[in-house]
Amino acid sequence: MRRQRVAVIGSLASCDLGLGEALLRRGLDVTVLRHAAEGASRDLDPEIFPALAPRGITTFGSQKELVWILPRYAFVFSYTSALANHLGAFARVYAAAQAVGWPRWMNICTGSDITELAREDTQAGRRQRHALGIAFVNVIPNYPWAIANAVELRLRNAVVLPFPFRPINVAPAPRERIRRDQLVLFHPSNLDWGLTDRRPGRTSTKGNDRFLRALARFVAETDREVRLVALDRGPDREPARTLVADLGLSEVVQWRTTLSHVELYEAIEDADVVVDQFDVGGMGGIAWESMALGTPVLTYVHPSSDRLSFDVPSPVLNAYTEDEILSKLRLLSDPDTLQERRRRVVEWMAPRRDGQLDRYLLYMALATGRHPLGARPAPGPVGPDDSR
Repeated sequence: MRRQRVAVIGSLASCDLGLGEALLRRGLDVTVLRHAAEGASRDLDPEIFPALAPRGITTFGSQKELVWILPRYAFVFSYTSALANHLGAFARVYAAAQAVGWPRWMNICTGSDITELAREDTQAGRRQRHALGIAFVNVIPNYPWAIANAVELRLRNAVVLPFPFRPINVAPAPRERIRRDQLVLFHPSNLDWGLTDRRPGRTSTKGNDRFLRALARFVAETDREVRLVALDRGPDREPARTLVADLGLSEVVQWRTTLSHVELYEAIEDADVVVDQFDVGGMGGIAWESMALGTPVLTYVHPSSDRLSFDVPSPVLNAYTEDEILSKLRLLSDPDTLQERRRRVVEWMAPRRDGQLDRYLLYMALATGRHPLGARPAPGPVGPDDSR
């Protein structure tokens, strides 16, 4: 049977590369599409994307060129409504154009597109809502505001699925001996707690200020040396530097610029704990990648989020308030506890490292009328988790 050709579009945080690599490894005939202005990613590293790198990225130069090549594909996976956005005015006729060969497509929402933009009374907000309406299915992340907005917008073509994180060849690094003289934290999330960007209705902030305040309290009371590696990015990056200085953390925090995939993975593996976000309420790509590499994650997950996506609660260190974050830092200061958390993460991720795509392929099968490969069953329980 001839393999179906599928396309992936949407270059946000190189999500297109990760999904393209994953689909290629599952045996699909995959093309990653990007506008020529976006260019080929410098991160298309053969070590990280061994299946995709030889193929490269297919570029299109205009809306008309995208219209011309779309009928080549049986299905399109699109991040953040990128397909509709690149089509511009042509998106208005998408429903009718499917009769002449345009493929059905899946819109994978990633955050602020569904938590903020979809509710805006602006031209961009109206375009976003139209895109949600013409997709065959919208994948909604398990964030509380994303789900609430999908309900408010009365989306009938929506489903909540775990995020399709990029495949990681690297096995979790063995760490029989946890550092007992130093606790290393890695904070790669955008620095954004709504101080600089105060637009009404913002729900995609990260709550980094609560983490930094909790960290200062922890450093003041612990006997262990603490080192925080933080990425210098996000709308509140300058206020973050000021807050770090005011809290007396300047000697604790090491600032890094944007990292390549290889550098990101190295930083995750070197850390004892990855610190993500404390506002969104669900796990994103960075949490997935961290746990795939065997590193525990300190973040905020709303109680209902896991139940919508997983049969067993995820082993994140869950915290929301400054006091809760401090409590988890105290917990992690014990090397034996940290080692146990690593064991839980590795155990939980083992049956899930490659299982994300099955549910995505099932929706593709519904859209095209044929399943490209046999679906594997969802992973079963791995044991009780009393971390909550």
